[in-house]
Amino acid sequence: GARRRDQMASQYRDRVTQLRKRWQVFRPRLRPARAVRFLVKTVKPATPTLQQKLTHTLGVILVMLICFIAGSAPQNLPLMYLIFCVCTIPCRTCYFFQRNWQFFLIDYCYFVNAMVVAFLLVAPNDPRVQATVWSMAQGPVAGAIVVWRCSWVFGFADHMVSVLIHILPGLSVLAHVHFRRPHCAGELLQFACKASPLEGGEAAVSFWM
Repeated sequence: GARRRDQMASQYRDRVTQLRKRWQVFRPRLRPARAVRFLVKTVKPATPTLQQKLTHTLGVILVMLICFIAGSAPQNLPLMYLIFCVCTIPCRTCYFFQRNWQFFLIDYCYFVNAMVVAFLLVAPNDPRVQATVWSMAQGPVAGAIVVWRCSWVFGFADHMVSVLIHILPGLSVLAHVHFRRPHCAGELLQFACKASPLEGGEAAVSFWM
């Protein structure tokens, strides 16, 4: 996470300082061609650590697993999302408290995740709650991936968890509506038409949705 990035930045700065000192020593004795070869030979890319390799492998497996479940058994996406929340949210909470970042947990995306989990466990058949979590998960939370440029970086677990926190609630609600209970989509549209403050027919309701 952030600690690892700070460590790598510190190592990079130390490496640059050492190279500058060596360059000042060898510069008077090197011709231009030999100086270029010296710099190319000395400056080498950083070798990935074992933790980064394992995180990268886990990220690839996770992407393949999500795509496989979404394609072969989309009705199991809500279950996968619940397992993800049980395994990830407590670890992320402890991580934020360790770094004194607990105020970042008071965020809209975590509130929506809590609402989706409560909907799936407590009231999966309530059309009003369903319409609420649908609008929240498919709207601001999913759009935050583009607005805040959440990127799936395979070597960093923090980036991968951030993307999943924003994308999995929408996928889970979508799977629950269209695959787990096929009549939910009709209930959702019926509640939207009944609860919509707009009047003007189907065009106004579509705009409101």
